Amino acid sequence: MPTYFAIVAATVLGAISEEGGQLPWDIRQDLEHFRKATFGKICVCGANTYESLGARPLAGRRFAVLTSRKYPELEGVEFFSSVEELLEAYKDLDEEIAVIGGGQVYESMLQYCDVVQLTTVYFLDFEPEAWFPLREMLTEFTVVDQSMKKQEGPYEFKYSTWVRNSKLND
Repeated sequence: MPTYFAIVAATVLGAISEEGGQLPWDIRQDLEHFRKATFGKICVCGANTYESLGARPLAGRRFAVLTSRKYPELEGVEFFSSVEELLEAYKDLDEEIAVIGGGQVYESMLQYCDVVQLTTVYFLDFEPEAWFPLREMLTEFTVVDQSMKKQEGPYEFKYSTWVRNSKLND
């Protein structure tokens, strides 16, 4: 049975992207953190996130795209019309699966995640288009590790790891 984890960069209010699904910040350290956390894994995302990444899987990863849109077949990418279809397809896998966004995918998949790897970005100067479900995370997960604030260019950020409350004693 797979284990699902979410990896997200969000503002302190939970905003995750601006118009067009683009990240409103450019933090190389966080991109490297994302690459290390997702490399060799299946990455679950929605159509907007998939398209913002060039409509192809990132190197060293396979993609599971939740969408009702039609896309051409592409090696390393599977398309699912529902969360239930995705969960059924992967139920016999014994590996970690990364949930990488966007907002609707986080909203529907967070209930299946045992861990959230959160990068909090202290930046609010943009018009948010998508949100991470912070309220659910704050009530169902506990922070078990966090870094000090870091700075890259104009951006302050920190990393934290949150574990589902029901998994804390496992």
